[in-house]
Amino acid sequence: SRRYESRGVDIVEFHSDLFISDKPDSLVEFRKYGGSSFSPLENTKKIAMDINKAVKNGVKQVIYCSAPGNFTESLKSMAYEINSQLRSSAVDGLVTCSDAIGSFLLQHSLQSYNLRVQVLNGLDNGILTDDVVSGANVLQVNANSITSKLEYFDVLIIPGGQGSNNQSITWLGKNSSDLSCLLQTIAMQQDYCSIYSDVDSVFNVDPN
Repeated sequence: SRRYESRGVDIVEFHSDLFISDKPDSLVEFRKYGGSSFSPLENTKKIAMDINKAVKNGVKQVIYCSAPGNFTESLKSMAYEINSQLRSSAVDGLVTCSDAIGSFLLQHSLQSYNLRVQVLNGLDNGILTDDVVSGANVLQVNANSITSKLEYFDVLIIPGGQGSNNQSITWLGKNSSDLSCLLQTIAMQQDYCSIYSDVDSVFNVDPN
């Protein structure tokens, strides 16, 4: 089993039967960019430049993204203006939508480098979950969905915190972007993933 701990998230213990592992033939780096990484939006160009440099050095990239800045909260505010009774299922849809927008903005920025880039959603990212709303439980993590695509693509961009119940996209809950990146890092037998955040290290309380 493996253990994971993140600021604001309980310790989670991973058992080996959770994973269908598959190690890619090529060199791969996992990165997760928090929303603060894209604020201001101009930073997206800098991130794309750094990703391109890594690919040119022979390292394919799997990038997990959160929504830029306060984009998710802006969407929630719009929803509350329409109807103050915001259901959990609506929150799930707004969060997954906003993280997807961040992913497509990064893909757009990478197009100037002529890289082969694909954005994957929860139906394609290999994380199988149950049907629980606003905190789906992970049932299985299959690395094959990622490794097979890396045979062709240079960069895979994945909205953080998403999974699938085989019929629709699910959300793993608050602060789950780091978790989703780590799950596939383990499944693909990689030694580490890089998490880019606006704090200096791991804290036992919210430093903000």
